[in-house]
Amino acid sequence: MKTKNAIISVIFMFLILTCAGCSKKQEVTEPVNIAFVLGVLDDETLVNTDIDEFAALPSEPGTTYAFVSPESTPTTICDPGMIPDLTDRGYTSTMMDRVQAGIRADLTEKVSSYVPATGEIDMARALAMAVRTLNSNKVNGRENILVIYCSGKSTSGLINMLETPVFQIDAEASALAVADKLNVSMDGVDKVVWYCLGDFGKKQPKINDAEKKTIRDFYTRLFVTLGMDPQNIEFKDDLPSADCYSFADAAVSKMAVEGVSSDLVVLNEEIFEEEAESAFAKPIVITEGQVNYIPDTSDFLDPAAAAKAIQPIAEYLVAHKDRSIVLYSTCAGDTDSDYSQRLAAQRSSRIAEILYEAGVEHEHVTVVAIENTQDPYYEWGLGTGEAASVNRKTVIADINSELARQIMDSARAEKED
Repeated sequence: MKTKNAIISVIFMFLILTCAGCSKKQEVTEPVNIAFVLGVLDDETLVNTDIDEFAALPSEPGTTYAFVSPESTPTTICDPGMIPDLTDRGYTSTMMDRVQAGIRADLTEKVSSYVPATGEIDMARALAMAVRTLNSNKVNGRENILVIYCSGKSTSGLINMLETPVFQIDAEASALAVADKLNVSMDGVDKVVWYCLGDFGKKQPKINDAEKKTIRDFYTRLFVTLGMDPQNIEFKDDLPSADCYSFADAAVSKMAVEGVSSDLVVLNEEIFEEEAESAFAKPIVITEGQVNYIPDTSDFLDPAAAAKAIQPIAEYLVAHKDRSIVLYSTCAGDTDSDYSQRLAAQRSSRIAEILYEAGVEHEHVTVVAIENTQDPYYEWGLGTGEAASVNRKTVIADINSELARQIMDSARAEKED
């Protein structure tokens, strides 16, 4: 660490000396006291260090800052610090620009290189740590800001969404109970800014709008109960990254989500006996038992039986040429290997071929290759044994459905990367 600091100091001085001939002064902003709770955790979306509060740090000399990780044993991501105040050194605009760029690069590296020491998430203790840090560094006349960048999911401690999933939470009663035990005051916090609340990673099943509102209501009530003015609490929609953190040695459990299991129906003829508009009202799953692949291949044990199982879909699409579908497949296993993804894609293509052979036009079928982590119906922790049969499946959805949009967006993002 000493060697690294020495190198940074040399680079720092070099940047200053190389622009000694410049003359224009650089304007700086007022310092603040700020604490970040950053979800650099398994299955959380990558933290965007371009958010305003982080990006502004280098231009706020004198600002005190801390980065808190909300893992099950909350800790600081790096030592709390202060942005150096060089405004009385006579440095020019170009010199200050380079100094600030170096500070920003150093802070970004500290956040991006952090690896959590423990799994699970304890949001209650993390928030308490961040607030106490703000209170201890409080300076009269200086704004105290709490910035949170994570989904808000908590799987341990006072806020345990494994024991009580979001759809079962009473926001008001829960906020009062947590606040009573938290033993921390937010009277001295001037502003709370929360990014990506409710935006979970790829392993965690997606929550619906009502659940997202419950999370927001719960945390808002918690902050107000602890002393915050609700007018100073802001939730911002920061587009989550297509990538997520993956820390196998510090995994975070997934919580139950309302309606996910019942939102997927097994293929049967009765689905297509309803009105045409409701035939694909819910995604349809073709199970392993309905088509029976030869192990580790995309070949059917009984091609005729597989074609018969898929026939209701083919007949429906041939009769309703205004309808189109998206289909994808997954294989068993708790990792996304190249082999499993290739096999899943081959099985999807084989299902599509049966549809084409039955008369379905190619333009009405979109085959998408995805990772298991992009499938909201994937059941993790089952390995590759008999219980994992539920993951050897093909899912079919209406092209205009929300599921189809999510799957195609994920596949597109993966392709662009």
